[in-house]
Amino acid sequence: MVARDGACAHHGMIAISDISDGETLFQIPRKMLLHPGTTDISDILEKEKDQIQGSSGWAPLLISLMYEYTSEQSPWRPYFNLVPDFTELDLPMFWNKEDRNSLLKGSGVN
Repeated sequence: MVARDGACAHHGMIAISDISDGETLFQIPRKMLLHPGTTDISDILEKEKDQIQGSSGWAPLLISLMYEYTSEQSPWRPYFNLVPDFTELDLPMFWNKEDRNSLLKGSGVN
């Protein structure tokens, strides 16, 4: 189910029953996902791909996210409106090193 309580950053999917290994929970058509090929600036990204393609491959996606996040007409606006303010995020990546080390000790995450 979709829930706020118990989810990371206050939004997420929560299992309410056991999930079998390999079980498909849902499928999303690629055309419904935000990526460099579906952003309104996909033509520009394609034209300039040699200039923006770094070794990590993240630049086109990050540019797509920044463009769509700042556009009031973005088809992804309803999703972006759900994203909490970055000052409210309480994820381990934002914790200080001492808290990460003590709170995640033994988890294999730190």
